[in-house]
Amino acid sequence: MSARILSTGAYWPTRRVSRAELEAAGLKVPRGHEEHRVAGPAETSVLMAERALQQAMNRAELDPREIDLVIAFSGMGDWDFPKDVNLLPGRLGLEHAACWTLDTACASFISALKCAHALISSKLQHRVAIVTSMNWSTRGIGPGTNHSSLADGAAAVIVEGGFDEGSLLGVRERTDSSGFDFVTLPSPHARGGLTHFEFSSDPRYKDYFMQEALSVPRELLGESDVFPGDVDWFIPHQASMGLIERWTEALDIPATRLLTTFGSAGNISAVNIPLTLDHYIAEGRIERGHRLLFFAPGAGMHLAAMLWRY
Repeated sequence: MSARILSTGAYWPTRRVSRAELEAAGLKVPRGHEEHRVAGPAETSVLMAERALQQAMNRAELDPREIDLVIAFSGMGDWDFPKDVNLLPGRLGLEHAACWTLDTACASFISALKCAHALISSKLQHRVAIVTSMNWSTRGIGPGTNHSSLADGAAAVIVEGGFDEGSLLGVRERTDSSGFDFVTLPSPHARGGLTHFEFSSDPRYKDYFMQEALSVPRELLGESDVFPGDVDWFIPHQASMGLIERWTEALDIPATRLLTTFGSAGNISAVNIPLTLDHYIAEGRIERGHRLLFFAPGAGMHLAAMLWRY
């Protein structure tokens, strides 16, 4: 038994922050970024996750009791222990669902989709919800830090079994500890007080993202016997528009097959790929049968790429 993506959902925080507003604050705004959303005080990670998953269930016309498992990533959540995802059954009526977290930073959606497919294919679960939520623009960024494209939001995907044609065409993940210090968030318990994200200025990472990181999608394409021209849509993590375009060119994927929401959404960590997926499915660009290439380098450094037939 194989699995397919049944439905998607997203939550965009109410407040829009424009490029003009960022520039007026003295921030350097990256090329291609026009606006993003910032969560308000009431728009917590768990609330955004709840809204995104509710939309996905509504679109699929699902009863919440039909969800068997929720796999969640919740960046800058309200609770370190237990996790925010444990609140979702009570809020959404997920009476039969187990809920747990999976965190490979910006690559978390790919890792979660891999797990969902494996669990469904082995018949341990029938219907799995994946939800990613990030609230770091106000909670995780220290004063004076110029990371003007970091944004907030949430996205959800529901995966179900019962299909003969395989949807997972290939997946490859690797953790490279040499990149551990690229972006870190030290534990306040270890530091003895409030901490913020720390971003490395080491120039070696410029080459790292074009060489070591790209080896993962290259290996995946080779193993799967899929040529770059066979990819219908390339949906990468959205660190910057320049990096996204260089990745596309380096992988020999036609620029017309790149899908991104960087201009309107910015960098929302593990939310970017499912948010972009949701946007272009709703727009009608992504259709059943299309081959999608997902790619994300996550902090750690966790590198992940997946080929998925939608």
